[in-house]
Amino acid sequence: MAEEQLNDLVAKLTALLEKNADRKITINRIKVDGAKRTASWLISQQLTEVLHASTMGEALEEADYACAKLKTLGVIAEATAELDHANTGNPDEFDIRFNIRESRLITGGTGVTVGNNEGRAQLQLSLNNFGGVADRLSFSTSKTSTGTNLYDVALRVPLAGVPWTPFSLHLTKAIEDLPMSGCHADTLLAAAQLQHKTGFTEHTLRLESAWRHLSATKPVPLDLRELTGHSLKHSLLHDVTFTTVNDSDDGFTASLKTELAGHKLGGDVHHLKNELWLRFQQYLHPLTFAIAARVGHISHLSMPPPDDNPFQLDQPLARQPQDAPFLADRFFLGGTLNVRGFRHQGIGPRLGSYAVGGSAYWAAAAHVFSPLPGRLRQHIGDAVQLHAFANAGNVLSQAQLSENWRQHAVNDVAASFGLGLRLRASFCQLELNYALPVPWNRPSQHVASPGFSVGASWEFL
Repeated sequence: MAEEQLNDLVAKLTALLEKNADRKITINRIKVDGAKRTASWLISQQLTEVLHASTMGEALEEADYACAKLKTLGVIAEATAELDHANTGNPDEFDIRFNIRESRLITGGTGVTVGNNEGRAQLQLSLNNFGGVADRLSFSTSKTSTGTNLYDVALRVPLAGVPWTPFSLHLTKAIEDLPMSGCHADTLLAAAQLQHKTGFTEHTLRLESAWRHLSATKPVPLDLRELTGHSLKHSLLHDVTFTTVNDSDDGFTASLKTELAGHKLGGDVHHLKNELWLRFQQYLHPLTFAIAARVGHISHLSMPPPDDNPFQLDQPLARQPQDAPFLADRFFLGGTLNVRGFRHQGIGPRLGSYAVGGSAYWAAAAHVFSPLPGRLRQHIGDAVQLHAFANAGNVLSQAQLSENWRQHAVNDVAASFGLGLRLRASFCQLELNYALPVPWNRPSQHVASPGFSVGASWEFL
């Protein structure tokens, strides 16, 4: 009975709001309750548009949008708005009261996430809004099921108080095992990052300096051991993503990543690296169709004369034959997250049994998803779907690019097809597939892995 009364009340309030949506009003003033540490100018900047509302409908929309901006700052836990008559005697003048609750000064938490085919346990501590400008100083440490340890200290603040343009500084240490290449990687990194989101597009600009140390963990071939050692990379990265994907995951996504390393920036890593990701998905009852493609390329840049760059090292710290990119910067392909039916990093150039990646790659895939049949769908729901796929790709070495890259790109292609199940959960997407590599009846450098496989991530090819 109480639920029916609540539904009736909600219906009456909705009808009343719709009736008065076009009513001409004037916002007399804005009141804010609950702000203790946050600077008044920062809060006022998020609320000024509310004063320009000329109708009740506009006032409610602007107030709701202002609450969303306040919460996007990251240091406001709750924000609500109330519209009330002003004490001026004019029935068309209103006051708006914003009730906010700031996040605690010190927060922390632990959690387990799944992504990129690995589980991650994480601990995080944050000092929130200590300067009053929506700043957040955080320390986080995490360990993955694949043996990666990550430590990160970050300071984040919205640039000029704009919640959609966060600026951050990072100090990071990463320890990672690379068993497919027989190496162990230690990385120390300092970075400054600026993000901006508008409409369907999001930009990320990042300036970073990284010291990397690759060391062999197994008796690897001498040619592979020569690719290990120390390297110092100063780079400028730009990532732009355009997406029209809706709540049903239908739509188009394009992402272009560009990295300029070395040259006038210094260090001993000099390249221009580009990577393009494309994906389109469309639901056509009762099936969902998706296609995806990825392509990447690294161009070596000539080292500037030492006299022109005081930060230039006289010699690279690790030997790189034929201007090939450093092992840590190369492209790798193969596994449950991209070209299924092949071992993790099993596509492309190899030294013995170890993957050494390449200077360019391409990959493409086509998918068809279908609901479970009959009673299975009634019991399990739409979170689990049948999955049919075909995918292919290749990785090219620097030497292959220098010869006849078009011929090498289409020769010895790694391709497979298969069937499986897809589970979309709140924390990640899971795939259980049975894949069969396509036999080309000729010698291949790729390492096939036919049969069942399980993948977990949000970014499948």
